[in-house]
Amino acid sequence: MGRRINVLAFFLLAFVTGCNVVDSSNNKSEESNKVLENVWEYVQTTDMPQDEEWKSAWLNGKVEEIKMTDDIDSYQYVEEKFHNETVFLVTPLFKTERMAYPRIVVDPQTKEVIAELPGE
Repeated sequence: MGRRINVLAFFLLAFVTGCNVVDSSNNKSEESNKVLENVWEYVQTTDMPQDEEWKSAWLNGKVEEIKMTDDIDSYQYVEEKFHNETVFLVTPLFKTERMAYPRIVVDPQTKEVIAELPGE
């Protein structure tokens, strides 16, 4: 009986520890969270959908560093100071697949939105 309890306790501990490792790898940095919060605040001032699905997609979005190129600037005017500079690109993450959705470009210094790229 004691051996069963030990085995059960071991597997329970292994399961709980495994879940914590997965959860901790999904945590976003403080900087990413600030970027995502600023993007959501920006979205609320636009005509983009603002229901719970979109809110979740933006607040859990993917933040990546990209170089501001002329290709990106051709979609929307971006201040000259950002040309050939590294910026953040935020892509909303939806639970269901979407055909097109906008992406948002953010200044890495101020964490403010500098451009909105139309959906592809």
